[in-house]
Amino acid sequence: MIELARLVDAAAGGGVLVFGSPPPDGRDLDLLVRRPQEDTIASRLTTEGLSRRGVQWAAFRNCTAVGVDLIPAADWKLPPAELAALFEEAAAVPGFRHLVAPAPHHALLIAARRVARAGSCDARLRSRIAASLRDAPSAWRDAEQRAPAWNAVEDLALLRELYEEGTAPGNMARARAIANRMLSSSGRQRRRAAARTLRRLTGRPAIVALSGLDGAGKSFQAVRLQSALERLGYRAVVVWPAASNVIYQANPALKRRLRAILDRLGSRGEGERAKAPAPAAGEPWVEPMPRQSAPLTHVLAALVALAQAWSFRRGSARAERRIDVVIYDRYVLDSIVYLRQRWGDGRALPLQSTLIRRLARRPSRAFLLDLPPEVAYARKQDYPVDNLRERATLYHQLYPALGVRRLDGQRSREELCAEIAREVWEALD
Repeated sequence: MIELARLVDAAAGGGVLVFGSPPPDGRDLDLLVRRPQEDTIASRLTTEGLSRRGVQWAAFRNCTAVGVDLIPAADWKLPPAELAALFEEAAAVPGFRHLVAPAPHHALLIAARRVARAGSCDARLRSRIAASLRDAPSAWRDAEQRAPAWNAVEDLALLRELYEEGTAPGNMARARAIANRMLSSSGRQRRRAAARTLRRLTGRPAIVALSGLDGAGKSFQAVRLQSALERLGYRAVVVWPAASNVIYQANPALKRRLRAILDRLGSRGEGERAKAPAPAAGEPWVEPMPRQSAPLTHVLAALVALAQAWSFRRGSARAERRIDVVIYDRYVLDSIVYLRQRWGDGRALPLQSTLIRRLARRPSRAFLLDLPPEVAYARKQDYPVDNLRERATLYHQLYPALGVRRLDGQRSREELCAEIAREVWEALD
C-alpha cells in the first residue's frame, strides 16, 4: 500500500484527494483527481503493470492485492467553488507531497455521500467520523452549512442519526442507497453496481472453482484469493464441499452395514477385483470397493453423483447473503474424476457426470492446478502414488470439456496467486 501510494504521489504533480482511509491505514486507495492528475497517474499505473477495470486499478503481488479507485473530480458534480474549496482546505497526508486528506467538515460530507450509496455506516467509517470531530468540534455545523451546495442535506442528516444514535438504517434508507448507487454510476460502472446488488439481494454469488490432486495447493490458493478479493471490495467465502466416498462418511456402524451389503452384492468369479495387498507400515492405502454388476454400478454412481451435487448446492446456500463470490476448494471436475475412479470401475459414467454438471451451478472461472503425481505425493501423502496417477490421467482427459483452465501447479505460489486473482477480478461484474 505504501509503495503504491508513493508511486501515485510521485506521478501526480498536483493535489490528489484521499477520500477513504489514508495510507498506511486503508486496504485500498480512494482518490479524487482533477484532469491533469488523472492522466499522469493513469499513465504511470499502466507503466507499472497494474490491471484496469473502469476507474478501478489493481496490483497483485505476494498473494494479496491493492486497489486504486481513480475517481474524476467531475463525477462528483460539485459547483466549481465547492470543488476548489475541497482541495484548497485539505491537509497534506503525512509523508507525502501531493496526497491530501479532506478537512473535517468535508470528511463528513463525503461520509454522508458514502452512507447514501452504501445504506450503512460501518466501523471504519465511524472511526473516521470520530477523528473528524476530534480535530474540529464544529465540523457538523460547518458541514450542514455546505450541505445544500453538495445536494447532501438529507444524506448528512441520515449520517448524523446513524452515528449519534447507533441505529441501523431502515428499508427505505437501503432502497434509496441502491437507487443512488445506480444513478451515480455510469456505463460499465452502473452495470457492475447493478450486478453486485442483484447478487447480494438474490443470494446468487459468482462461483470460482479450484481443482487438482491433493497437494496441488488448492486450499492455499482459495484462502489467498478470498483475501485478495476482500481487499478489492468484494465479499468472498471459501467452501470445502465433501468430495469423498459417501459410504465412509457414514458413522462406523452404518458404514459396516453398507460395506457388508456391497460385499454380498459384489460380482463373483473371474471378473472379481483382486483384493489389494495390505500397505507397508506408514504408507497410505485406499480400501478397494467391491466390484459390482454394471446396472448396480450405475445406480450407485447416480446416488454418489446426487450426493456430490447436493454438497455443492448446500455449500452455496450456507454462504450468507450479501456474498459476492463463493470459492470452491474442489468442484465439478474433482467430483467427476472421483466418481469415475472410485465408483466407475473403468466405466465412463456419462449420465452421472452430466447429472453433476447440470445440478451444480456453472462457475464464472474454474482452474486446474496441475502437477505430476509424484510431486503431489511428495507434498501430501494421503493417497498412494498409483492412485494419484490414475486421477491425474482423468483430470487431463476431462478438464478441457468442462471449461476449466489448466495452470502449472509447479509455478511459484505467488505467481499463481496473482494470475488467479487477476483473472477472477477481471471477470466479476
